[in-house]
Amino acid sequence: MAGLDSLLQYACEEWALLLSCDMPLLGGEALTRLVTSTADEADAVAFREGAPHGRYHACCTLYHRRLLDLVQRRIADRQCALNDLLAKVNVTMIRPTQVERLQLTNVNSPEDIEALCKEGLLKPGIDSPGA
Repeated sequence: MAGLDSLLQYACEEWALLLSCDMPLLGGEALTRLVTSTADEADAVAFREGAPHGRYHACCTLYHRRLLDLVQRRIADRQCALNDLLAKVNVTMIRPTQVERLQLTNVNSPEDIEALCKEGLLKPGIDSPGA
């Protein structure tokens, strides 16, 4: 939530993209779909699997600058879960396609990297096991 606070404070545009660094397969398809799905009444644009009760991909989401005050209040109240924030605001929900689901894959461990390399989705490199 602190990262989102900083992002919105320094955003030069109405919309800002919060993007985590653990999605090595992320490509233009998913990002284009986010950017082209903004709407005046929306506070955020997010991918969500398992709708209507699934979790948002909160760290690959467009957030509108008008959320800054709410984000700061939630931090002050120690309510820092991004998915909880998204549950309280007007979100344009996008159901990811099969390609987008793959692009949204999180890599959080050496085993995750190894699995993607075995599937041929990543090439072994300096950060990959066995490189």
